[in-house]
Amino acid sequence: MIETIPEQLYIVWMKNYLLLITLLTFGHSYASDYLLNTEKKCHGYSSVSVGSRADNCIGLVVDKGEGLSKPRKIVQVSRSKFILTDMVNWNPNRGVLWLLDTSKSQDEGRLTKIFSGLNLPHGLRIGHEGLIYVGEAHQIFRFNLDNPNETKETIISNLPTGGKHPLTEFLITKDNRIIVNVGAPSDQCLDEKGRPIYPCLEAKSEALIREYSIDNEGKVSLLGNLAYGLRNSMGLIENGQGDIIQFNNGMDFSDEDGPNEEINLITKDAHYGWPYCYENGKLNDNYKRTFFNRRVPKIDCSDYANPIGLLPPHSAPLDAQVYDGEMFPELKGKAIVSLHGYKPTGQRVIAVDVEGDENISSFEELVFGWTAVEGIRAKGAPVGLEVGSEGEIYFVDDKNKTVMVLAKGEANTSSGTTIQRVDLSSESVDKFKKVQEQVLKNKCVACHSNFAGEAKEVAKNLVRSGLVKPDPLNSEFYLRMSGESENMAMPPGNNDIITQDDLEVVREWIDSL
Repeated sequence: MIETIPEQLYIVWMKNYLLLITLLTFGHSYASDYLLNTEKKCHGYSSVSVGSRADNCIGLVVDKGEGLSKPRKIVQVSRSKFILTDMVNWNPNRGVLWLLDTSKSQDEGRLTKIFSGLNLPHGLRIGHEGLIYVGEAHQIFRFNLDNPNETKETIISNLPTGGKHPLTEFLITKDNRIIVNVGAPSDQCLDEKGRPIYPCLEAKSEALIREYSIDNEGKVSLLGNLAYGLRNSMGLIENGQGDIIQFNNGMDFSDEDGPNEEINLITKDAHYGWPYCYENGKLNDNYKRTFFNRRVPKIDCSDYANPIGLLPPHSAPLDAQVYDGEMFPELKGKAIVSLHGYKPTGQRVIAVDVEGDENISSFEELVFGWTAVEGIRAKGAPVGLEVGSEGEIYFVDDKNKTVMVLAKGEANTSSGTTIQRVDLSSESVDKFKKVQEQVLKNKCVACHSNFAGEAKEVAKNLVRSGLVKPDPLNSEFYLRMSGESENMAMPPGNNDIITQDDLEVVREWIDSL
């Protein structure tokens, strides 16, 4: 239940309540989970209160009520038209490819389905010949937007689909090669008891990037594997020198402070360490040879390529694009990167200089301060990026089902404070301790080390986050474990790990709230 709010907090709450009334009176309205300023436009769209640089603004292009379910990537095909991939959820063959026409009003319906029934569609590019390329989990196809159904053609097939990282991201290079992510099927190549598998056979055919060629007639041929030991290459770019730069999603250790995400300069046939080594020559503790771990030989991390830069741990880079627009000349040639992570290191869009010869040691925040504030904004989860025809930057938020734009203009500085204090009965805390011991510590802490903390605080944080509500069927925490959520199952990809007894323990705790 919610505790009685002390007088000083009540005063703060009332100030924010009055702020909302004032904003609504003077040109603000609600749409999605954002308070929109309909008078202060950003590149023609109502502005939202998300952090940006002083002379920049952020506008809401697509509202979550317009039809998107889990949008991922976006490309602009004309001044007012865009194509988006939409996974819908993590179930196969539910995905949609949308055409967005921003010249229409929301009432007219701006989204039109091009294809449906797609298998976890993610990657999206425009080829040099003008065809649209789409990455499904198991294949890449292309088509002509003028005649989609008659021109749809599968060009790469039989991509691996099992495991934790089935999404297909890819890059079309200036010399007409296709660089394709083949994600690792597991986090660290461990067996069912959490012991290291050596040698890791997964790393021979997955956790790598493949290389294909497109000839003058459009025929696509496999050239081979380009590089190895890359857990999940969700950001792939080609810089001005023709180098391939990869933004890697690192392993999920039980550590809030690591490991860092990596930026790698891709060299033919190089191995970047997964699952044995990471960052700059650090050995994965699971692969450290000890008296009790003699099946693993002594591993020398100097045998593996080091990254050219690091990004914060758990920030989860999910897209990267080279900025080639005119609106922000100071960003020319830099990589624009979306950080999707739900922890404070994520929820941002950043710029990284990838043109120099020296290692990358810093980045600039372009979109930030994207924490949830009740009545003002949702917590951000950026994925796909696109540099628009005038140099504006579009970005897709898959969790909030929106598309936004970053442009030159006056920032919307509306702000607010959420006050919520959660109190749990001793009975509820006791029931949560059972959840923690039986379920979380055995099956979840490998990815969510915070679940191993003090029971009362962990339970409070789950309620505050919105993942838990006083009804199992309305709680994402329960629905993800049972496999009934539109979002990724927890643990990912294998609901057999969670038993019916586990679910009953979770239900009993939620029912006690």
